[in-house]
Amino acid sequence: MAIRNLLDSKKSLKYLESRGIDKNSIEKFGIGYSKKSDDLLEFLEKNFINFNRCKTRLELVSSKDGKFFARLRDRITFPIQ
Repeated sequence: MAIRNLLDSKKSLKYLESRGIDKNSIEKFGIGYSKKSDDLLEFLEKNFINFNRCKTRLELVSSKDGKFFARLRDRITFPIQ
């Protein structure tokens, strides 16, 4: 899904291409993109996953009003292999 998000993000693709990273490399290394949306939070909520338990692993941050958001939004992602 992250790769598909990357291929849909013209801005991110243009940036990677300017750095000499082509689509073959993107697929080979599993480079992805974390959208600027709250898809992750919606997934956790739909599956009854407690935000507090996931906070550290998923880089969730809580605002002053207690709402959670993903720290890594609108970012190119590189998997750890």
